[in-house]
Amino acid sequence: MLDSPFNPIRNIMALARNTFLEVLREKILYNVFLIGVLVFGLGILASQLSFGNPERVVLDFGVLAVALSSSIIAILLGSTVVLKEFNRRTVFVILAHPVSGFEFIIGKFLGVAAVLSVNWLLSCILFTTLLWGIGLGNAGANFSTLWVAFSLSLLQALVLAGVIIAFSTFTTSSISIMASAGLYLIGHGISQLTLVAAKAEGFVAKCFFKSLLLVLPNLEHFSLGLRVTYGLPVGFQLIATSLFYALCWVVFTLLVAGALLKYREV
Repeated sequence: MLDSPFNPIRNIMALARNTFLEVLREKILYNVFLIGVLVFGLGILASQLSFGNPERVVLDFGVLAVALSSSIIAILLGSTVVLKEFNRRTVFVILAHPVSGFEFIIGKFLGVAAVLSVNWLLSCILFTTLLWGIGLGNAGANFSTLWVAFSLSLLQALVLAGVIIAFSTFTTSSISIMASAGLYLIGHGISQLTLVAAKAEGFVAKCFFKSLLLVLPNLEHFSLGLRVTYGLPVGFQLIATSLFYALCWVVFTLLVAGALLKYREV
């Protein structure tokens, strides 16, 4: 399966392929995909009960369904994909080939990213197909903005996957899940945290909140808000900024995870 240390790319791709195939054999992907379908179904139901513009309700629930299912998969897989290898003791066999810790982490992350991409693509295709099927394709929905929102939800899931893989190298699966869920909630409330930091009294309090703003991922970069609801265009600068921000966080978390893997006690 794995090659010599002089073939790091082959080693990484072999680990990514095996991780991807292993996850597909489990039922977690199908269960979370079902959650996305359920959320979208609730959106259609809510649109029938709402007054005003039902298509806006469906659009909001659809984007939420894609983002939620992707984030759940990222958190669940990221919290177990590395720990599972330690529990089965197979990590020692892999690293004895030898394969570096960074190759191991990158390969695992790419395997999770492939699973996320498959789930994301299926969810997006299903949602857009249902939009046309219920007649909302001609209701003024801006599909370019919609697909940008979908793409940002995938970037968000990749950031979460990197963060939780880093957590999983030094803590348990349950703690990693709780920490990542907390980061997800806080990350979508960075603007409120910024306001709290501005209103904080005292030097220590201000430094504390400003430090939190520096170390916490700002997931608001991956939300278009009302742009999707009202079909507003999205500028290239926003897309480029979100992509660069996600890339920086993924690279940073994988470097941290690779470094921590060397010092993990077994």
